[in-house]
Amino acid sequence: MPRPTDEQLLEVSRLCIAYLHDKHSTELGLFRSSVAQTDVRALQTQIIQFGQNKFRDDPDPHLVAEVLQTCFKNLTYPLLHEVYQDIVPVSYTHLTLPTICSV
Repeated sequence: MPRPTDEQLLEVSRLCIAYLHDKHSTELGLFRSSVAQTDVRALQTQIIQFGQNKFRDDPDPHLVAEVLQTCFKNLTYPLLHEVYQDIVPVSYTHLTLPTICSV
C-alpha cells in the first residue's frame, strides 16, 4: 500500500482517539507498551480500507495507541505547525537553570 495521505492519517487518528476514549479511557500506560510495526501498519491499513466498520475486532488498546502515535509522526506537517514558532521561543525563555533544577 502506498504511503497514506494526510487526510487518511487524520481520519485514522480521529478514529483511534474515539476508540481509545470510548473503550479504554481508564487504561494506564497506553503509550508505554511497544508493539510490532508490522501490526501497526496492518491495523492502519485495515482502518483506511474498511468503511464504517473500521475496527473489525476489538484490537489491543496499546496497538491502537501506537497507530495513533505513528499517524502523528507521519503527517507532512506537525499538527501545531502554525503556532510552533511562537511556542518554541516562549518555552526557552521560561527555562532557566533554577527552574530546570527545581523540577
